[in-house]
Amino acid sequence: MVYKLGRHALRFLLPTSCLLCRRATRHGLCLCPGCIGDLPVPLITCNICALPLGSPGTCGRCLARHPDYDGIQAALLYQPPVSQLVQRLKYSHRIHVAHLFASLLLPLLTSREDVPDVLVPVPLHSGRMRRRGFNQAWEITRRLSRLCGIPADPKLLTRSRSTPAQTGLSASQRQRNLRDAFCVNGETVKLHIAVIDDVMTTGSTLQAIAGTLKRSGATRVTGLVVARAVKQL
Repeated sequence: MVYKLGRHALRFLLPTSCLLCRRATRHGLCLCPGCIGDLPVPLITCNICALPLGSPGTCGRCLARHPDYDGIQAALLYQPPVSQLVQRLKYSHRIHVAHLFASLLLPLLTSREDVPDVLVPVPLHSGRMRRRGFNQAWEITRRLSRLCGIPADPKLLTRSRSTPAQTGLSASQRQRNLRDAFCVNGETVKLHIAVIDDVMTTGSTLQAIAGTLKRSGATRVTGLVVARAVKQL
């Protein structure tokens, strides 16, 4: 009986069928190899903000004003079925999707010459954390840390005030919304910090975080996001 219960729990924790096509999966991932291969991957992107471009280089926005972060890498484009997977993680508590996302971020991290000193998730305000029950960025970050061996710190950065949801806001509204929203709670001097998030839209969140971290002494702040939205507001 105990054996059967344990086996049932293992099947629940480690999905055996693909979330998209129901075929068998491998390595505890929630998608089969075929569906993983069909996910939309950005090909040519801005070398600073990861916005998809028609040719290599820097987008006009980053040329006009270099952001406080030193570069963003995105594993996927935020379009179906990636958007559905993100929603399942955040709102349906499909935590095993975080393992898939961490696995997709791993090659971006291990291919870098400038390896970060620490991985930090984009934090949730404590009130939203209580309502949701978990921080999807931390679920991705801690799994990525285990895969790559780089330490992760969920407490280095906190959200010091609650802000309205970013969805539906313009880029300028997002910037105002996030002003003084983050607080550093540890040593950052001369560190290269990689900030992990699920989706990047305008980059306002990473911009606010990078500015906060650099004012506290960080020398380099880069971002790793699961999905990059193609349309900027």
